[in-house]
Amino acid sequence: MDEAGQREQAFSLACAVWVAIFAARLNGQRVGLGLAILVGLIAAYGFALKHYFVLVPITLELWLILKKRKDWRPFRPEVVTLAFSAVVYTVSILALVPHYLTEIVPLTAASYQGFRDFGDQPMLVAISKIIGLCSIAFIPFTLVILNRKAAPFEPLALGLCWVAVVCAFNVCIQAKGWGYHYMPIKAVIILAALALVLHKPSAQPETNIRFSRLVAGTLILGNVVIPGLKTWTFVHENAPFPEGSPTRIVQQMLEKSPRDSTVAVLSSDPGNAFYRPFKQEKAIYSRYFSLWMLPQLHADKSVNGQAILQDVQTKITQDLMCSFPDMILIETTAGYNSDLRSAQFIVTDPLAILKPQAAFQNWMDQNYKEGPRPGNSIRAWFRTDSATPIKPTTCRKA
Repeated sequence: MDEAGQREQAFSLACAVWVAIFAARLNGQRVGLGLAILVGLIAAYGFALKHYFVLVPITLELWLILKKRKDWRPFRPEVVTLAFSAVVYTVSILALVPHYLTEIVPLTAASYQGFRDFGDQPMLVAISKIIGLCSIAFIPFTLVILNRKAAPFEPLALGLCWVAVVCAFNVCIQAKGWGYHYMPIKAVIILAALALVLHKPSAQPETNIRFSRLVAGTLILGNVVIPGLKTWTFVHENAPFPEGSPTRIVQQMLEKSPRDSTVAVLSSDPGNAFYRPFKQEKAIYSRYFSLWMLPQLHADKSVNGQAILQDVQTKITQDLMCSFPDMILIETTAGYNSDLRSAQFIVTDPLAILKPQAAFQNWMDQNYKEGPRPGNSIRAWFRTDSATPIKPTTCRKA
């Protein structure tokens, strides 16, 4: 559930519609102007969310060029719509949110490598993890070979399988190994299996058809129905995390707090820092949905790293003082700060990193009192009855 709303879901939808129109073009089928433009708009949204995602339309277009050769037409409605949307997207960023390029991109470049999952593992372990999670893709590849005589089906099936390969490559170059990075692989493979179940080939041995549909149906059952049941259990139990875990403690503290209260969770875990307070309508206003950047920045002693850290410290403390929450939960996290060359186990205490800000320390001392410790890695501060808002003049309106 914590992976709901990721960019990969929109990307999976973009892949589905783009491969469908790619297969139609490869087969020489006519596609209506309105439909082609709609596909271009849906694909533009999905492909724009990460720069890695553009590999899908680029590689499929190269495939189309190789197949069509002299008959290839670059100015198709969906391609023109996609290109036009890319230009509008770029201009919009420059005009409306230039700080994305001047602040967020440098911040990400300086701190995101602290979340490198594969960097602190031997390469063979990383490769085996990728192969293990992507092995689902081998089934449709086999089925496509069995059904290779069904010409109208081939471009759609092969196209979806090829997108799965590109998505697996994206997992490698992102080098994180997080669960939602694999979502598009599973999504397009399930679509390929579904297409195989629904397709009625005209020139296929009956045995191949039955076998392929049986395997594809099992694949869909295992990857749609079972996760669906797990999601249903997650939603209805409402307590899927082990008792005593940081996430469960945060959840319990939020549930105990008054209905109209606001709670700040200072944590490098976005699930604890943003998702859970937001779900209970108790989240504070903040420019950063979590302190994901602190582990790497705190360990980075370079001039650039320390300058970015100071800027982040100032903004986080300003947002806290402006929001003036009823309760502040602080999670001390432990993990690896790593790059391609080394890995160092570090412990991140957000309060210790923020307290050097003199104004913030005075504000905390005057307005908050630490309560009983709810867990080993969680501490709680409660606003005192005599607390007086001391809002900086730089408070922003949300």
